[in-house]
Amino acid sequence: MTRAKQNKKASTITLDNVLSLIIFIVGIILIVAGIFKVYNLVGEARESRSAETLLDKILTKAKSVEVGEETEVTLQGFKHDTELLLVAFNKDQAKAPEKCFFNNCLCICGGLSLTSPEEIEKLCQEGVCKQSDTKISINSKKVIQIPLPYAGTPLGGYQSNELKIELNAIDIPQTLFKLKIKKPKENEVVIYR
Repeated sequence: MTRAKQNKKASTITLDNVLSLIIFIVGIILIVAGIFKVYNLVGEARESRSAETLLDKILTKAKSVEVGEETEVTLQGFKHDTELLLVAFNKDQAKAPEKCFFNNCLCICGGLSLTSPEEIEKLCQEGVCKQSDTKISINSKKVIQIPLPYAGTPLGGYQSNELKIELNAIDIPQTLFKLKIKKPKENEVVIYR
């Protein structure tokens, strides 16, 4: 064989090897991305089912409380990636998630991206809600502090500003937690910590 034929054959083999390697790497990346996507979807579905189960337990306990009585219930939180809040919406409220219009609702909503009290219904639209015949009130204050950029002071220094949002909401932890449920009158329940 001449030297030119050997070099041409060697470059063809190298080009074939490089193309095979690139196709292999792209294939591995696609497989890993697919596995990651499926894992995230399974996690989200599990979190949603856990939230529904927790809401069912709270509403079942609330139905069993007699007028004028109060009870304490211990509940198991569940694994979640973001801060979750227990929020109530009543049918007479002007602002509520679409799934709660004309109904009383108890919802578990994400609270980390909250920047104003008016945004809670948007966050709950993406959360899990259960409807109830009973008017539900949350009587626990949740203060969310949002750091704002540093602002200059008259003396040239800097001070930190925070936006504080106060809501009637309860944190949903990942561990055991207790709620108190009281029924002041027929078809009305108050939930607090």
